[in-house]
Amino acid sequence: MPRLPAVLVGLLVVALFGCDGAEPEPEPEPAARAPFGWAPVAPPPVTSFALGLTATADGTLYGIFAPSDRLTEFAGLYRRDGDGWTRVTGLPLDGGVQIAVGGLGGEVLASVYSPSLGPQVYRVGADGVGSRVGYFPSVSYGDVTGLASDRGDVVLALTGVGELLRSERGGAGDTWARSPDVVGGVPSGPVTFVDARTVLLSVASERGNALARWRLVRSEDAGATWSEVLPETVGFYNVRTGPGGRLLAFSGSAAHASADGGRTWAPVALPKPGRAIAAAAVTPAGYVVALAPLSTPAPTTDANLFATSDGGRTWAEARDGLPWPGGMARLNPWHPFEGHHRIVRAADGHVALMAGGTVYRTTAPVS
Repeated sequence: MPRLPAVLVGLLVVALFGCDGAEPEPEPEPAARAPFGWAPVAPPPVTSFALGLTATADGTLYGIFAPSDRLTEFAGLYRRDGDGWTRVTGLPLDGGVQIAVGGLGGEVLASVYSPSLGPQVYRVGADGVGSRVGYFPSVSYGDVTGLASDRGDVVLALTGVGELLRSERGGAGDTWARSPDVVGGVPSGPVTFVDARTVLLSVASERGNALARWRLVRSEDAGATWSEVLPETVGFYNVRTGPGGRLLAFSGSAAHASADGGRTWAPVALPKPGRAIAAAAVTPAGYVVALAPLSTPAPTTDANLFATSDGGRTWAEARDGLPWPGGMARLNPWHPFEGHHRIVRAADGHVALMAGGTVYRTTAPVS
């Protein structure tokens, strides 16, 4: 059998087994970390479970808290004052609850569905006092899944059966009526007031179809007429408002930003291609976002919470201090509240999030 040359044998040995002088494989660079962490916020006395979280345009935080996650107990609507919570009004919790906020920052609305009383409307006035102000004319409208106010008389309510209701008396009494037909399809996404007259709403091509396509439509007369501003996409559009009139609209497949009240939009590059935004807050120069899917039952260390301070050109992981490996809690599809996600910006520049029934707050302001 012919013998291989010594040089060739040496090359084969190096190729198969390496050598002491070979360059090691480079270690992957650690992911960039946001310059802030998270710390839990103590709930109000005699409560332990957060059901809702929102912030007015001026950054005042409001939350709905209950003694536990059971739906047979009373909850309360609370306002964040300094380092504590002030109870604004009680809410019967024998059905469902939806917290919502006015577009201009003074009024806070809460919708509660009671099997015995039907959908009820609670409102917090400029004096900080909350009370029940009205009800919907028929329980056949279903639970209210979206609620928004212009801080004045006009209130829009979106129901679970695709009805868009409009009140011109601040939701008082039974002053609700069906809104005129919305261009593009069936109202099926959150209602957002950008200013006293400008409203953004997501509509579906058809009701009850998982394969439906969604558009974003805009009204300049507080919901009386509508026009399309963003084309069809997968999943409904959520809209978040921020400082300086900045807007972020995100769906199951894309994210867009606007700086002119929603007239024009530009795409936003996401931190992970193919991973849509599940929750977000708009900061002065960027965003804090949680990425979907958040319903994976198995624990994972894959990061799903990110922040950017340059409009989305660069992103950093923002999960330090949270109890879940990926950052945000996983959704529990069998529980009406557990794992609901909200991210909002407070008046002091900090960002707050709700996940797994707990509210957390950044350890530093977010730019």
